[in-house]
Amino acid sequence: MKIPFALLYVLNLVRKNLIKTIACILIAVVAPFLNSLKDNRNEDKIDYQYQKDGQYFYVTQDISNNEFTYEVKAFDKVPHIKNGKLISYSYNDANIGIWVAFVILCFYHCNSVAGFGFDASHGFGLYRDWETDRKSVV
Repeated sequence: MKIPFALLYVLNLVRKNLIKTIACILIAVVAPFLNSLKDNRNEDKIDYQYQKDGQYFYVTQDISNNEFTYEVKAFDKVPHIKNGKLISYSYNDANIGIWVAFVILCFYHCNSVAGFGFDASHGFGLYRDWETDRKSVV
């Protein structure tokens, strides 16, 4: 029984380009997780608040190393305040790591497919495998 040409072609591509194939699979796995992690919720106790020239200012306190530290936060619109605490959201840093991994994998994949580099061995060798498999089937 002969193996169909398309299956033979794909199997040879995977066998000869294992690392590049793994990179393609990882791109497909990582892509759905881009920006999937929720933003961090920050709650700061408000000590003092005032409004001047259409901006809202809030003095918040934080306790670190048994010392109080104060910070002034300015907003153009009235922020969300609940139970005397200023509620704000910040971007989750883990999303940045996922984006970095995705960009590196995409760069590696594009570099491999296009065959950039000093010799033809950097590419996937699509034409080379096509010719080899075509000759073995015919």
